[in-house]
Amino acid sequence: MNLSRREFVAGVGALALGGHLPEAKLPTRKLGKTGWTATLYALRTAEIPENAEAARAIQKLLDAGVNYIDTAPSYTGGRSERLLGEIVPGRRKELFIATKTL
Repeated sequence: MNLSRREFVAGVGALALGGHLPEAKLPTRKLGKTGWTATLYALRTAEIPENAEAARAIQKLLDAGVNYIDTAPSYTGGRSERLLGEIVPGRRKELFIATKTL
């Protein structure tokens, strides 16, 4: 069973309140010619606060199967990359990280 966008957004809201995502496989799609199968739902890091709650929310999203992360050094003054640097080690092989430069 795949999650609809509405179910996913509701699940993210539940995560923010300390709940869990519904038990379902996230929909995926081949990422161009990379051979990577990415989840349709990506973690965009442009507005991530720098606190323990944000780190826990990211961990939960990754645990739920999100495997595509979008980041850039310009996002929140590099905060998103610093936070991901604390979370990603040990999980790097399960994630596709897209980063941009100016």
